[in-house]
Amino acid sequence: MKDAYKEAKRRVKRKKDFFKEVTSFVGTSGLLIFINVFTSPAYLWCLWAIVPWGITLAMKGLRIASMKNANDWEENEIRKELISMGKDPEDYMDDQLELREIEKEYRGSDSSRGYKKSDLV
Repeated sequence: MKDAYKEAKRRVKRKKDFFKEVTSFVGTSGLLIFINVFTSPAYLWCLWAIVPWGITLAMKGLRIASMKNANDWEENEIRKELISMGKDPEDYMDDQLELREIEKEYRGSDSSRGYKKSDLV
């Protein structure tokens, strides 16, 4: 269980760092283009920085997208949406035993008995 949490935390950090770098890339590229256009519009020297950085960023994005269990991302997002809609994901999701076990731990002591408080009349 703790290994899964550490792995999930590592993946989230990697994604967070990637999005920070994308933001930095967009802002810096815009600034470089602005400076280039107003200082020497005949020669696009800003491309010498933007193109390699963009290629590197694209490669990082592909690596993140192809991480092990990347297909689980879609199912996890569907699960989150169902929860936000007030639906029980267990009613809709198939073959999610591991995630169900994790959710049971967060539901509290009632889940160890096989029911939720909302199941009681």
